[in-house]
Amino acid sequence: MEISSSASVNTFTAFYKRANRFLRIGVLLHLTALGGVVLFFLFSRLSLTALGQQQHLFFVGYGLIGCYGFVLPFFAELDAFSRYQNYKKVKDLFHENGFQTRIVNQFISSRCQRDAIKVAAWDMGHLDNLCRYYDSLGYRWYHLLPGFIISKPLVFFSGKYWQKTLFEKKYESKYFLW
Repeated sequence: MEISSSASVNTFTAFYKRANRFLRIGVLLHLTALGGVVLFFLFSRLSLTALGQQQHLFFVGYGLIGCYGFVLPFFAELDAFSRYQNYKKVKDLFHENGFQTRIVNQFISSRCQRDAIKVAAWDMGHLDNLCRYYDSLGYRWYHLLPGFIISKPLVFFSGKYWQKTLFEKKYESKYFLW
């Protein structure tokens, strides 16, 4: 899977592979963004209808849900972009060190991070090891929220949480084009 030079790869192929990985990494996040767009259009229309009928309480209620639907895709896609940065970093780390649990433990906090690492493990041939490790830790498909949310609910008010969740630094892969 290693690519020695970018000259040997078609630009469209590299773009297609990157887009494919980006979509696979953030499936839940992209679906959340799509749901936000649906909420925005549906509840904005309901809000305007309520305003036209002089139903101010419904106008405000539907309007707030519509605003939530407007903001949600931005948060979801920023999160997806951050998970893509995690994917590229872990893929490089797997390439350099092979499968090691200490690498995985850095990116195990949320379902979105685990999904990103799964795609990197699949790319590098370590998916079976990763799935066994997740099973040994007790993670299942329905574990969506980060594990620390229950023990530290005030973490939502820290800048470090939002930095790590939505604004992960861009990572340039050392070994791969996608």
